[in-house]
Amino acid sequence: MKRAFGYGEVVGIERERGKVVVFLDGRGRTFLFPSAFYQGLLTL
Repeated sequence: MKRAFGYGEVVGIERERGKVVVFLDGRGRTFLFPSAFYQGLLTL
Protein backbone atom coordinates (compact mmCIF):
# COMPACT_ATOMS: atom_id res chain seq x y z
CA MET A 1 0.00 0.00 0.00
CA LYS A 2 2.86 2.44 0.71
CA ARG A 3 5.80 2.80 -1.65
CA ALA A 4 8.46 3.69 0.93
CA PHE A 5 7.40 1.08 3.50
CA GLY A 6 6.14 -1.78 1.34
CA TYR A 7 2.71 -3.33 1.54
CA GLY A 8 0.23 -2.49 4.25
CA GLU A 9 -3.42 -2.84 5.15
CA VAL A 10 -6.01 -0.12 5.62
CA VAL A 11 -7.42 -0.57 9.12
CA GLY A 12 -9.58 2.53 9.31
CA ILE A 13 -10.85 5.64 7.59
CA GLU A 14 -11.69 8.70 9.66
CA ARG A 15 -13.87 10.59 7.19
CA GLU A 16 -14.72 13.39 9.60
CA ARG A 17 -11.03 14.09 10.22
CA GLY A 18 -9.93 13.35 6.63
CA LYS A 19 -7.48 10.59 7.55
CA VAL A 20 -6.78 6.99 6.66
CA VAL A 21 -5.01 4.60 9.05
CA VAL A 22 -2.70 2.01 7.46
CA PHE A 23 -1.00 -0.86 9.32
CA LEU A 24 2.66 -0.94 8.20
CA ASP A 25 5.71 -2.59 9.74
CA GLY A 26 3.80 -3.69 12.82
CA ARG A 27 2.23 -0.32 13.63
CA GLY A 28 -0.56 1.96 12.50
CA ARG A 29 0.37 5.03 10.48
CA THR A 30 -1.99 7.90 9.66
CA PHE A 31 -2.15 9.65 6.30
CA LEU A 32 -4.32 12.48 5.03
CA PHE A 33 -7.24 11.23 2.96
CA PRO A 34 -7.67 11.49 0.02
CA SER A 35 -4.56 13.61 -0.65
CA ALA A 36 -2.18 10.73 0.19
CA PHE A 37 -3.59 8.87 -2.83
CA TYR A 38 -3.48 11.93 -5.09
CA GLN A 39 0.15 12.62 -4.14
CA GLY A 40 1.14 9.02 -4.83
CA LEU A 41 2.04 8.21 -1.22
CA LEU A 42 -0.55 5.43 -1.13
CA THR A 43 -1.77 3.20 -3.94
CA LEU A 44 -4.30 0.40 -4.20
